[in-house]
Formats: sequence, C-alpha cells, structure tokens
Amino acid sequence: MTIVSPAAKKLLGVRVYLYDLGCCAYILRNPVRKVVIAGNWKMHKTQAEAAEFVQQLMPQLSEVPGDRELVLCAPFTTLGLLTDKLRGSAVKVGAQNIHWEESGAYTGEISGPMLKELGLQYVVIGHSERRQYFGETDETVNARLKAAQNAGLTPILCVGETKQQRDANETEAERKGYSIQTLGAELEYSETSREWL
Repeated sequence: MTIVSPAAKKLLGVRVYLYDLGCCAYILRNPVRKVVIAGNWKMHKTQAEAAEFVQQLMPQLSEVPGDRELVLCAPFTTLGLLTDKLRGSAVKVGAQNIHWEESGAYTGEISGPMLKELGLQYVVIGHSERRQYFGETDETVNARLKAAQNAGLTPILCVGETKQQRDANETEAERKGYSIQTLGAELEYSETSREWL
C-alpha cells in the first residue's frame, strides 16, 4: 500500500489515498466523491477479448456498491468498443496515456480531444512503465496532466514504483527525489468545483 505524500495531498487539495494493487489497479478515496476503482489493462486484450470480458462483467455490476465508481483503463484499440458496450453502466472507460498537444505530427500518440470524442472520462498519467520504458519525465507528466484537464478528462496520476522497487521497499520518490509539486506545477485548483483546472 502506498499512501500519497503530504505534498500530494496539498497539491490535490483534498484528502486522497492511492493504493497500488500489483501495478494493475488503483483505488482513490476522497471524502467529497465516490471511491474510484480503476483497473489498468496495460497491453492486454484484443477487441474480441475485451468484448468477452464486458459480457461476463455486466451481470456482476449489480453487486457493486453505489458509492463505488469502476474505471477500465484499456489499450487504445479497445476504447471505442468499451465505450459503446459500457455506455449507461456503472463502468467508466479511461485511456492509458495522453499527449500534451491537441494535434500534430506525433505518430502513435493520442490527444485529449480524441479521447473525449470517444466518451472517455479518465486517463492514466505518469505510470512507472511509461517512465521506465519510454523516458517519461516529471515535465512530460506535468504537460500531460494539463492536457487532460484542458480536455475535461480526469487524470489518474501515478506516483508509484516499479515491481523491483516495491519488492526492495524502495520508492521512486526516494530514489529520484520525486517531486509531486513538479508534476502539478502550473495547475490551478478550483475550490468551488473541487477540481483542478
């Protein structure tokens, strides 16, 4: 279990806890909002597999307490299918990444307006695998956070560690001098909506 630092609580402006369950699911607890349980599919599930999963999931949704919001953060190729099949259900759909520009020559990237058009509400930002394999930095995480909020998406900010770091009880924050203030620099908090703008 990873508890968000006091700096993160200050940045977010509300009491927030982040639990990392095998780097695959996150639970954000906020006294103002519902509990959000987000599962990250990583690079798993084809469209056919995603459709089969949703078919098996739908009958179980009646068992989910009303104070819980479920989010599936899936590969880009399944997002359209998932938003169609889950429309009107208790399950929201999220992306696993977002580019900081709205359009341009960024092969393989996806923008906030593209994700919004699909009907998404959430996006994972700053995952340790993005840092480890794709050179994600605090500065690019900050740019992605701002892009998500400008697009009206709720960012799921990952401040965790790799499996090896977790096994060694070494967090990325301790190893790199990780700064949640750097990640959230230039974001504005609106007290009336209790959301970052």
